[in-house]
Amino acid sequence: MEGVDNGRMSRWLGSEEGQAELARLRDNDPELVELSLVNKGVGDAGATAMAEGLKTNNALQSLDLYNNK
Repeated sequence: MEGVDNGRMSRWLGSEEGQAELARLRDNDPELVELSLVNKGVGDAGATAMAEGLKTNNALQSLDLYNNK
């Protein structure tokens, strides 16, 4: 199930905010040049979903993942 990290929900990926940010990343939104996810609870599932979106994204220039597990 998307958003699950070892049996528990990734806080960021399970949120409306996380889903919206992930959609912008996947859609290569030209206005999404900076993304700060400090203390958002991205988790393994969220990081994996972001990695997939980053494969085709060429707009994002700065990504801050400080203090996420």
